Amino acid sequence: CSDPDGNRSDPLNSAVLPYMTTVPPQIRPFHFPTDLSSGSRTRLTCEAREGDIPLTFHWEHEGRDLLPDIMVTSMDSFSSTLSISMVREEHGGNYTCTVQNTGGSDHHSAVLIVNVPPTWIIPPSNHSCRPGDPVMFHCMVTGVPSPTVTWHKVETASHQLMHRVFANGSFLIASAGPDDEGEYECEASNSIGQGLRRVVSLNVIVAAHFRDSTATYHARVGQKASLECDPEGDQPIIVHWSKNGSRIHPKKHTNLKIKTDLLSSRVPSQL
Repeated sequence: CSDPDGNRSDPLNSAVLPYMTTVPPQIRPFHFPTDLSSGSRTRLTCEAREGDIPLTFHWEHEGRDLLPDIMVTSMDSFSSTLSISMVREEHGGNYTCTVQNTGGSDHHSAVLIVNVPPTWIIPPSNHSCRPGDPVMFHCMVTGVPSPTVTWHKVETASHQLMHRVFANGSFLIASAGPDDEGEYECEASNSIGQGLRRVVSLNVIVAAHFRDSTATYHARVGQKASLECDPEGDQPIIVHWSKNGSRIHPKKHTNLKIKTDLLSSRVPSQL
Protein backbone atom coordinates (compact mmCIF):
# COMPACT_ATOMS: atom_id res chain seq x y z
CA CYS A 1 0.00 0.00 0.00
CA SER A 2 1.45 3.42 -0.93
CA ASP A 3 0.40 7.02 -0.51
CA PRO A 4 -0.23 9.42 -3.45
CA ASP A 5 3.47 10.41 -3.45
CA GLY A 6 4.53 6.83 -3.97
CA ASN A 7 5.76 6.19 -0.43
CA ARG A 8 4.98 2.73 0.87
CA SER A 9 3.25 2.48 4.24
CA ASP A 10 4.60 0.66 7.20
CA PRO A 11 3.29 -2.94 7.20
CA LEU A 12 2.81 -2.70 10.96
CA ASN A 13 0.29 0.11 10.51
CA SER A 14 -1.72 -1.52 7.62
CA ALA A 15 -5.19 -3.27 8.03
CA VAL A 16 -7.32 -5.71 5.95
CA LEU A 17 -11.01 -4.79 5.65
CA PRO A 18 -13.37 -7.86 5.87
CA TYR A 19 -15.69 -8.65 2.90
CA MET A 20 -19.27 -8.82 4.28
CA THR A 21 -21.79 -11.12 2.48
CA THR A 22 -25.55 -11.38 3.05
CA VAL A 23 -26.80 -14.91 3.83
CA PRO A 24 -29.72 -15.73 1.51
CA PRO A 25 -32.95 -17.01 3.08
CA GLN A 26 -34.05 -20.65 3.29
CA ILE A 27 -37.69 -21.54 4.06
CA ARG A 28 -38.61 -24.29 6.48
CA PRO A 29 -41.02 -26.64 4.59
CA PHE A 30 -44.69 -26.29 5.53
CA HIS A 31 -48.03 -27.90 4.59
CA PHE A 32 -51.76 -27.51 5.23
CA PRO A 33 -53.75 -29.96 7.40
CA THR A 34 -55.47 -32.70 5.37
CA ASP A 35 -58.80 -32.66 7.25
CA LEU A 36 -60.05 -29.22 6.18
CA SER A 37 -63.65 -28.85 5.04
CA SER A 38 -66.02 -25.98 4.29
CA GLY A 39 -66.52 -23.80 7.37
CA SER A 40 -63.33 -24.82 9.19
CA ARG A 41 -60.38 -22.50 9.89
CA THR A 42 -56.67 -22.81 9.24
CA ARG A 43 -53.35 -20.98 9.24
CA LEU A 44 -50.00 -21.51 7.57
CA THR A 45 -46.64 -20.09 8.68
CA CYS A 46 -43.80 -19.40 6.29
CA GLU A 47 -40.61 -19.33 8.37
CA ALA A 48 -37.14 -18.41 7.17
CA ARG A 49 -34.90 -20.80 9.11
CA GLU A 50 -31.84 -19.04 7.68
CA GLY A 51 -31.12 -15.67 6.09
CA ASP A 52 -30.02 -12.24 7.14
CA ILE A 53 -32.53 -9.62 8.10
CA PRO A 54 -34.32 -7.62 6.71
CA LEU A 55 -36.51 -10.20 4.95
CA THR A 56 -39.45 -9.51 2.63
CA PHE A 57 -42.34 -12.02 2.40
CA HIS A 58 -44.88 -12.37 -0.40
CA TRP A 59 -47.83 -14.82 -0.75
CA GLU A 60 -49.66 -15.99 -3.90
CA HIS A 61 -52.64 -18.26 -4.53
CA GLU A 62 -52.52 -20.13 -7.84
CA GLY A 63 -50.05 -17.50 -9.12
CA ARG A 64 -52.38 -14.61 -8.28
CA ASP A 65 -52.99 -12.27 -5.35
CA LEU A 66 -54.70 -13.73 -2.29
CA LEU A 67 -58.49 -13.58 -1.90
CA PRO A 68 -59.67 -10.55 0.12
CA ASP A 69 -60.79 -12.63 3.13
CA ILE A 70 -57.32 -14.16 3.65
CA MET A 71 -55.23 -12.38 6.29
CA VAL A 72 -51.41 -12.20 6.39
CA THR A 73 -49.71 -11.26 9.67
CA SER A 74 -46.15 -11.21 10.98
CA MET A 75 -45.23 -11.82 14.63
CA ASP A 76 -41.47 -11.44 14.11
CA SER A 77 -38.85 -10.51 11.52
CA PHE A 78 -38.30 -14.01 10.11
CA SER A 79 -41.83 -15.40 9.52
CA SER A 80 -45.18 -14.63 7.89
CA THR A 81 -48.51 -16.28 8.73
CA LEU A 82 -51.46 -16.76 6.38
CA SER A 83 -54.86 -17.16 8.11
CA ILE A 84 -58.29 -18.23 6.78
CA SER A 85 -61.07 -17.80 9.35
CA MET A 86 -63.71 -19.70 7.34
CA VAL A 87 -62.54 -22.06 4.63
CA ARG A 88 -64.58 -22.10 1.43
CA GLU A 89 -64.29 -24.25 -1.67
CA GLU A 90 -62.76 -21.30 -3.56
CA HIS A 91 -59.84 -21.28 -1.12
CA GLY A 92 -58.58 -24.60 -2.44
CA GLY A 93 -55.43 -24.65 -4.53
CA ASN A 94 -51.69 -23.99 -4.46
CA TYR A 95 -50.24 -21.36 -2.11
CA THR A 96 -46.67 -20.08 -2.57
CA CYS A 97 -44.58 -18.10 -0.07
CA THR A 98 -41.57 -16.20 -1.41
CA VAL A 99 -38.98 -14.62 0.91
CA GLN A 100 -36.04 -12.53 -0.19
CA ASN A 101 -33.25 -10.29 1.01
CA THR A 102 -30.26 -8.64 -0.69
CA GLY A 103 -28.49 -11.99 -0.77
CA GLY A 104 -31.14 -13.92 -2.68
CA SER A 105 -34.59 -15.49 -2.37
CA ASP A 106 -36.36 -18.77 -1.69
CA HIS A 107 -39.91 -20.02 -2.17
CA HIS A 108 -42.05 -22.93 -1.01
CA SER A 109 -45.56 -24.08 -1.96
CA ALA A 110 -48.35 -26.06 -0.28
CA VAL A 111 -51.70 -27.29 -1.60
CA LEU A 112 -54.90 -26.58 0.31
CA ILE A 113 -57.52 -29.27 -0.30
CA VAL A 114 -61.04 -28.33 0.83
CA ASN A 115 -63.08 -31.44 1.54
CA VAL A 116 -66.65 -30.88 0.31
CA PRO A 117 -69.60 -33.20 1.01
CA PRO A 118 -71.60 -34.48 -1.99
CA THR A 119 -74.03 -32.07 -3.62
CA TRP A 120 -76.43 -32.65 -6.51
CA ILE A 121 -75.60 -31.71 -10.09
CA ILE A 122 -78.52 -33.66 -11.61
CA PRO A 123 -80.64 -35.47 -9.00
CA PRO A 124 -82.56 -38.62 -9.99
CA SER A 125 -86.23 -38.36 -10.92
CA ASN A 126 -89.18 -40.69 -11.55
CA HIS A 127 -89.65 -42.30 -14.96
CA SER A 128 -92.44 -43.94 -16.93
CA CYS A 129 -91.86 -46.02 -20.04
CA ARG A 130 -93.24 -48.76 -22.25
CA PRO A 131 -91.87 -52.30 -22.27
CA GLY A 132 -88.64 -52.48 -24.28
CA ASP A 133 -87.80 -48.78 -23.89
CA PRO A 134 -84.35 -47.75 -22.57
CA VAL A 135 -84.43 -45.85 -19.28
CA MET A 136 -81.62 -43.67 -17.91
CA PHE A 137 -81.68 -42.60 -14.26
CA HIS A 138 -79.28 -39.74 -13.51
CA CYS A 139 -77.53 -39.34 -10.16
CA MET A 140 -74.80 -36.81 -10.92
CA VAL A 141 -73.04 -35.33 -7.88
CA THR A 142 -69.92 -33.35 -7.04
CA GLY A 143 -67.69 -33.21 -3.97
CA VAL A 144 -64.10 -33.50 -2.70
CA PRO A 145 -62.93 -36.20 -2.70
CA SER A 146 -65.03 -37.47 -5.62
CA PRO A 147 -68.14 -39.19 -4.23
CA THR A 148 -68.89 -42.85 -4.84
CA VAL A 149 -72.35 -43.44 -6.37
CA THR A 150 -74.28 -46.71 -5.97
CA TRP A 151 -77.75 -47.76 -7.06
CA HIS A 152 -80.08 -50.25 -5.39
CA LYS A 153 -83.44 -51.60 -6.38
CA VAL A 154 -85.65 -51.41 -3.33
CA GLU A 155 -87.12 -54.82 -2.62
CA THR A 156 -89.44 -55.94 0.16
CA ALA A 157 -86.87 -58.25 1.76
CA SER A 158 -83.48 -57.03 0.55
CA HIS A 159 -81.61 -54.39 -1.42
CA GLN A 160 -80.30 -55.62 -4.76
CA LEU A 161 -77.12 -53.82 -5.87
CA MET A 162 -77.35 -52.53 -9.43
CA HIS A 163 -74.10 -52.87 -11.42
CA ARG A 164 -75.00 -50.99 -14.63
CA VAL A 165 -73.74 -47.64 -13.36
CA PHE A 166 -71.65 -45.20 -15.42
CA ALA A 167 -68.73 -43.14 -14.10
CA ASN A 168 -70.94 -40.03 -13.82
CA GLY A 169 -73.44 -41.87 -11.60
CA SER A 170 -76.09 -42.50 -14.27
CA PHE A 171 -77.85 -45.87 -14.24
CA LEU A 172 -79.12 -47.47 -17.48
CA ILE A 173 -81.82 -50.05 -18.05
CA ALA A 174 -81.25 -50.99 -21.69
CA SER A 175 -84.68 -52.57 -22.23
CA ALA A 176 -87.24 -52.08 -19.48
CA GLY A 177 -89.67 -54.85 -18.67
CA PRO A 178 -92.40 -55.43 -16.11
CA ASP A 179 -89.85 -56.95 -13.72
CA ASP A 180 -87.90 -53.67 -13.72
CA GLU A 181 -90.85 -51.73 -12.36
CA GLY A 182 -90.43 -50.53 -8.80
CA GLU A 183 -88.38 -48.18 -6.66
CA TYR A 184 -84.66 -47.45 -7.01
CA GLU A 185 -82.39 -45.73 -4.53
CA CYS A 186 -79.29 -43.70 -5.39
CA GLU A 187 -76.65 -43.15 -2.71
CA ALA A 188 -73.62 -40.82 -2.97
CA SER A 189 -70.93 -40.58 -0.30
CA ASN A 190 -67.29 -39.51 0.11
CA SER A 191 -66.89 -39.86 3.91
CA ILE A 192 -67.51 -36.09 4.29
CA GLY A 193 -70.84 -35.24 5.90
CA GLN A 194 -73.87 -37.50 5.76
CA GLY A 195 -73.89 -38.10 2.00
CA LEU A 196 -76.92 -38.02 -0.29
CA ARG A 197 -79.66 -40.49 -1.08
CA ARG A 198 -82.88 -40.36 -3.04
CA VAL A 199 -85.56 -42.93 -3.91
CA VAL A 200 -87.25 -42.76 -7.33
CA SER A 201 -89.74 -45.01 -9.09
CA LEU A 202 -90.01 -46.62 -12.51
CA ASN A 203 -93.45 -47.26 -13.95
CA VAL A 204 -93.46 -49.63 -16.92
CA ILE A 205 -96.75 -48.92 -18.69
CA VAL A 206 -98.22 -52.14 -20.09
CA ALA A 207 -100.72 -51.55 -22.90
CA ALA A 208 -104.10 -53.25 -22.76
CA HIS A 209 -103.97 -56.69 -24.38
CA PHE A 210 -105.64 -60.06 -24.47
CA ARG A 211 -103.93 -63.36 -23.77
CA ASP A 212 -106.10 -64.88 -26.50
CA SER A 213 -107.14 -62.63 -29.36
CA THR A 214 -110.11 -64.78 -30.47
CA ALA A 215 -112.57 -67.16 -28.81
CA THR A 216 -115.54 -69.22 -30.08
CA TYR A 217 -118.68 -69.81 -28.02
CA HIS A 218 -121.60 -72.16 -28.83
CA ALA A 219 -125.20 -71.56 -27.71
CA ARG A 220 -128.64 -72.98 -28.49
CA VAL A 221 -131.42 -70.86 -29.91
CA GLY A 222 -133.60 -69.42 -27.17
CA GLN A 223 -131.15 -70.03 -24.37
CA LYS A 224 -129.00 -67.55 -22.51
CA ALA A 225 -125.47 -67.08 -23.79
CA SER A 226 -122.50 -65.56 -21.94
CA LEU A 227 -119.46 -64.06 -23.64
CA GLU A 228 -116.38 -63.07 -21.65
CA CYS A 229 -113.29 -61.02 -22.32
CA ASP A 230 -110.49 -60.43 -19.86
CA PRO A 231 -108.06 -57.68 -20.98
CA GLU A 232 -104.85 -57.12 -19.04
CA GLY A 233 -102.59 -54.06 -18.66
CA ASP A 234 -102.16 -50.90 -16.67
CA GLN A 235 -105.18 -48.87 -15.70
CA PRO A 236 -107.20 -47.16 -16.89
CA ILE A 237 -108.63 -49.83 -19.25
CA ILE A 238 -111.96 -49.11 -20.97
CA VAL A 239 -113.89 -52.08 -22.43
CA HIS A 240 -116.35 -51.80 -25.36
CA TRP A 241 -118.37 -54.57 -26.94
CA SER A 242 -119.31 -54.57 -30.63
CA LYS A 243 -121.13 -56.83 -33.08
CA ASN A 244 -120.08 -56.99 -36.74
CA GLY A 245 -118.13 -53.76 -36.27
CA SER A 246 -120.98 -51.86 -34.62
CA ARG A 247 -120.68 -50.87 -30.99
CA ILE A 248 -123.22 -52.38 -28.61
CA HIS A 249 -125.19 -50.00 -26.36
CA PRO A 250 -127.09 -51.87 -23.61
CA LYS A 251 -129.74 -49.15 -23.43
CA LYS A 252 -130.60 -49.72 -27.07
CA HIS A 253 -130.31 -53.50 -26.88
CA THR A 254 -132.53 -54.52 -24.01
CA ASN A 255 -131.75 -58.19 -24.46
CA LEU A 256 -128.04 -57.57 -23.85
CA LYS A 257 -126.36 -56.83 -20.53
CA ILE A 258 -122.74 -55.92 -19.90
CA LYS A 259 -121.01 -56.43 -16.56
CA THR A 260 -117.48 -55.12 -16.10
CA ASP A 261 -115.24 -55.38 -13.02
CA LEU A 262 -112.27 -53.10 -12.33
CA LEU A 263 -109.27 -54.91 -10.89
CA SER A 264 -105.69 -53.72 -10.39
CA SER A 265 -104.34 -55.08 -13.69
CA ARG A 266 -107.42 -56.69 -15.26
CA VAL A 267 -110.86 -55.59 -16.37
CA PRO A 268 -112.95 -58.75 -16.81
CA SER A 269 -116.13 -58.03 -18.75
CA GLN A 270 -119.11 -60.24 -19.46
CA LEU A 271 -121.81 -59.85 -22.12
